[in-house]
Amino acid sequence: MTDTNLDIAALLLDLSEAYRPSPKFWGYKNASRSIRRHPEFLADLTDREILKIPGVGPASLRVVREYLDTGASPTVERVTAANARRSRRAGHCGGTFCPQQWCRRCSPSQSEAP
Repeated sequence: MTDTNLDIAALLLDLSEAYRPSPKFWGYKNASRSIRRHPEFLADLTDREILKIPGVGPASLRVVREYLDTGASPTVERVTAANARRSRRAGHCGGTFCPQQWCRRCSPSQSEAP
């Protein structure tokens, strides 16, 4: 059995990385941390109770609701896919948590290797 809170927190963290360095980055990152640490399963809470969790707002609630209803979040998939396309156009692989200077796929020395 998986912990839905951890799954949702991971989705919100992925979403935060897509918005780096805008203020949305911190909002989603804070929501992720709060959900990860929340003692109750979100599936057992109402929307109103979820919104009372510090750092969780309507946009984060949408991701929570999508995951609880379908097991995935089209919002996160759409935003992270768009971010990956922008990164690839800029010469970066678009991997999550992948700083270009440390990425094996993006590093010029790795691409020159046989």
